[in-house]
Amino acid sequence: MKVSQYIPFNKRLSTHLAAWVLVITISLGLVFSALQVYLDYFNVRAEFDNTINQVLKTMEKPAAQAAYTMDAVLAYDVVMGLFKYEAIRKVALLDEIDNALAEEEKEALTSKINWFSSLFFERQRIYTVQLYANTYTENEEVFGSLKVTVDLHLLASGFLDRAMIVLLSTMAWNLILGALIFLLFQYLVNRPLNKVTSTLATIDPAHPHLTLNCPEHHQEDELGQLINTTNTLLNAIDTRVNEREVLLQRMEMARQAAEVANIAKSQFIAKMSHELRTPLNAIIGYSEMLQDEIDEMTEQEMIEDLTRIHGAGTHLLNMVNDILDISKIESGRMELNIEKVPVCDLIEEIFTIVEPRAEKNKNTLQFECPKTLDDFYTDATKLQQSLLNLLDNACKYTEAGNISFLTKKIIRDDRTWLIFQITDTGVGMSREQRDQVFVAFSQADDSSTRAYDGIGLGLSITKNLLDMLGGDISLETESGKGSTFIVHIPSLEPTE
Repeated sequence: MKVSQYIPFNKRLSTHLAAWVLVITISLGLVFSALQVYLDYFNVRAEFDNTINQVLKTMEKPAAQAAYTMDAVLAYDVVMGLFKYEAIRKVALLDEIDNALAEEEKEALTSKINWFSSLFFERQRIYTVQLYANTYTENEEVFGSLKVTVDLHLLASGFLDRAMIVLLSTMAWNLILGALIFLLFQYLVNRPLNKVTSTLATIDPAHPHLTLNCPEHHQEDELGQLINTTNTLLNAIDTRVNEREVLLQRMEMARQAAEVANIAKSQFIAKMSHELRTPLNAIIGYSEMLQDEIDEMTEQEMIEDLTRIHGAGTHLLNMVNDILDISKIESGRMELNIEKVPVCDLIEEIFTIVEPRAEKNKNTLQFECPKTLDDFYTDATKLQQSLLNLLDNACKYTEAGNISFLTKKIIRDDRTWLIFQITDTGVGMSREQRDQVFVAFSQADDSSTRAYDGIGLGLSITKNLLDMLGGDISLETESGKGSTFIVHIPSLEPTE
């Protein structure tokens, strides 16, 4: 795919930078300009008040004389003299009882910005000066007052003019600064980046291992660093391509394994329908026989049928328990209950359970447990279930043979370990069968004509339980020569 070298104006980095500079500088300029205008506002007001007070100060003495002598002519001259100041709109010279000796008023100035200037200044302001006979002291009797009304329009107009000049000049300088930064960034950054883009566009995607050539005058600047970094990335991409090929191969193997697992589960469903129907049919059949023939059956015959019903129910319960156990393990809801376990007592209990199963196939059962074994910290229920699964598996696949169960203790990595070895002289397994024996829902013989029942969960559950206990299991077997399962379990002493 050909990469376009043209970048729209609004997408360029220089445009974005200039825009951000304008936003930031204009914002800062407005803030500082507003601060300057704010300070100027108070300076203008103070200057205005000072000017008015000076004007009134010059007219204070003649105004006091006019009020003291009640001279209307002099009072009029004072009033007209104050009107020479443009901002003064109304003047009143009052005697001591506030009667006007002279009073004049000019028409107020009008402007379109009066409404705007009133936001910053009041419309007018009144100045009052007390008049004494001697203007240099205020301890004498007051003979009158001078009231002057000042229109603040001129003050506001001048202030607003200066404020607009400050704001407009600030914005103009900011616009010029943004334009200069845009041009500089265009020349110093965009041009080298365009060269890099043109160089990168020459790379053949089918050969990412190729390296870019950096111009000599850019060997030590940012462009040279960018090209060197790009070359490093291209080499990394080439490495990743090779790794991806390996990963794809592994994914293909995983897919095939998933298909095998899916087939195993499909076979499991088929086996389950058979395995569930067999004990259920037995339970239903013997129950119907008992109902129909109970009056004619002897006590021994009834006991035999009830025993068969009990055996079929137990077999059905074991299958359901296996399914529940594998479900708990896969969902992570299986919990451990660590306690001190008397090993020899546990083995004797296991022997008592397994012995009838061994006798059923005329097998000889040998148990060896040293009496010197100490108590062991583990989950007794899960350890017993694991060992029973292994022994039951040995009894099922061995007929008129030998089954041995050995136990010993070792110290490894400063921890106490128990080793259990279950050996049988049964049918054994081929290498392909051995690889699948610990996979859930799988059996050594998955054919529809297999000679042994079961749903293929016992050894998978055993392996998962031993993993939870921190142990491991290994298998040595050969077709026709029996199998040996070896279990290693660490003691899980509680830490203080």
